Amino acid sequence: MGSILPEDAKSWESKTQKFKNLQEEWKKAGPVAKNISDEVWNEFRSHFDVFFEKRNSFLNTEKKKWKANADAKQAIVDKAKELVENIAENSNPQLIKQLQGEWKKIGHAGRFAEQKLWKKFRQQCDSFFDQKNASRNALFEEEKSNLALKKKLIKTFTAKKEAAFEGLTSFIDEFQKIGGVPKKDTVSVMKNFEAAVKNSMDKNKFSDEQRHQIQKAIKSSLLNNSSDPDKAFIQEKSRISKLIDKALKETSQLENNLNFFSSSKGSSMLDQFQQQIDQNKKQIDHWREELKKLRDAYRQK
Repeated sequence: MGSILPEDAKSWESKTQKFKNLQEEWKKAGPVAKNISDEVWNEFRSHFDVFFEKRNSFLNTEKKKWKANADAKQAIVDKAKELVENIAENSNPQLIKQLQGEWKKIGHAGRFAEQKLWKKFRQQCDSFFDQKNASRNALFEEEKSNLALKKKLIKTFTAKKEAAFEGLTSFIDEFQKIGGVPKKDTVSVMKNFEAAVKNSMDKNKFSDEQRHQIQKAIKSSLLNNSSDPDKAFIQEKSRISKLIDKALKETSQLENNLNFFSSSKGSSMLDQFQQQIDQNKKQIDHWREELKKLRDAYRQK
């Protein structure tokens, strides 16, 4: 029975039970002749001694592995606890999921330690997501309130027949201070805000410097009202850059057409091409100025 040794804890436990059963059978068996009693007992006992010696060696090795695994899992529990304590600074669920992935890669920590460690880790995971959900719900309610305030502010400002430079800049400042709105409403409320500002600028004769300040404030508002200013900057920069590239390509094509038809005297197409080229160049200059204001606003955010 002891010639083939088990390879894992479960098999060792099964084999150990068989040896214990043999011990019980030995006790139930009747006595043997006195002159061979010691010899039979010693032979029987020798097999047990070899088995249990090898079993103890296996268990000592396993205990070292369990201890190492338990220490590694306790370190993960500590990391999870730290995430929970600092959830206000970073509530990215991938952080917890990463720890869960690390946990799965670690072997068993032993029958008793495994369950205790798993219970502590599970509690930290649940606490993290419970707090994240509570924080998200609170943020959503705050954003809904901000949206209502911004809509009311825009409506009140739009109802004014005219607004001086100070009134317009005050409106922009108030809009920025209110805070973020639900993501699905960000684009629409920003469009209404920009439309209100443009309408006011069209009604008033502001200086070039004043217009520059207003446009810069609008770009600043775009960044400040985003939940991710860096991402908003990159997206807006990309949008404007694409418009510039597209207009440059169109302008280049129009200039080629203009050169091609230049030999046709009196052609009305020449005037159309030149007019479109001038409009494109003017628009390109405007977008480049928008890009500059966006960069300035981003640096000062």
